[in-house]
Amino acid sequence: MRIEVTKTVNVLVFTILYYLGSRQDIPELLSALDFFVLSSESEGLPVSLLEAMAASRPVVATRVGGIPQVIEDGHNGLLVSPHDPAGLAKAIITLMEDSTLRESVAREGYRTVEARFSINMIGQQIIALYDDLLEKKGGDRVQ
Repeated sequence: MRIEVTKTVNVLVFTILYYLGSRQDIPELLSALDFFVLSSESEGLPVSLLEAMAASRPVVATRVGGIPQVIEDGHNGLLVSPHDPAGLAKAIITLMEDSTLRESVAREGYRTVEARFSINMIGQQIIALYDDLLEKKGGDRVQ
């Protein structure tokens, strides 16, 4: 399905969106993107956002659910209010026009995911949790 979307915010932004369905080639698709936009009205902690950041894609996302706990506006992505198409368009245009910001938020987004959500970090957090629980029960530390 192909949907053409137009929006006017001081300039005309023309985008073609494709619904791709279920895919197994997400890393390849992410690498083809200039940036990643998530305009959700509600979310928990979207894995798609973390995947885009792990692929060093600059992100624009709405300030809902767990997203603001991951994205620091202007540092590792851009945040906009939900239900604000003009703000969303402005953030997208900002990334399109500012290559320094685009590269910076992509780099910092990757660093955020690596520092907080990598398999090694999650493994360390699980071990620390078990260590804490064992210590409270008087058991031996996990090796």
